[in-house]
Amino acid sequence: MQGLLALTVAGCVGNGVGVPAPAEPGGAGPKTWPEIQSQILEPTCAQPCHHGGASPKGLALDSASAYKMLVGVASSEVPSMLRVAPGKPEDSYLIVKLVGSDPRRVGSRMPRTGPPFLSSAQVTALRHWIQAGATTDWKDQPADAEVLMVPMPDAGGEPSEPGPDTHDGAADALQPTDLGGEN
Repeated sequence: MQGLLALTVAGCVGNGVGVPAPAEPGGAGPKTWPEIQSQILEPTCAQPCHHGGASPKGLALDSASAYKMLVGVASSEVPSMLRVAPGKPEDSYLIVKLVGSDPRRVGSRMPRTGPPFLSSAQVTALRHWIQAGATTDWKDQPADAEVLMVPMPDAGGEPSEPGPDTHDGAADALQPTDLGGEN
């Protein structure tokens, strides 16, 4: 009983702020097009069904065919939708086929062998890839990626300084209490 109590107490950390969410089954989603191919399309789609000349709806998703069969190609089930509409994940039939329910979907949710279906991390990776233009050189950036501001050269080739309208002084007025510190 003491061991159980210790485990329970150890698992309870204050108000929960800063405690990481449990990892989702399947871990983080792919971060590049080759990872989408190797981690999602090949094992989940191509190996069980979508390979070779007898692929359902003529959609081969092996590494040699997937990109050219998906991007900018009309869906055979809903010809008014592209399988992947670059920049428009919600208008891409691939996403429609993968999510829980969408009235535009014809037939079964994919993968047909599911559940399990794709994890939300995998679907999010596909959405990010499509939103970014569905290119083969895509690399996902973390949502909290730091933006690095680099001075750009002016017309004379010298790094330019920020103009007077780019700094309003608000950050200079912050006090420790504004940041959660002590008075």
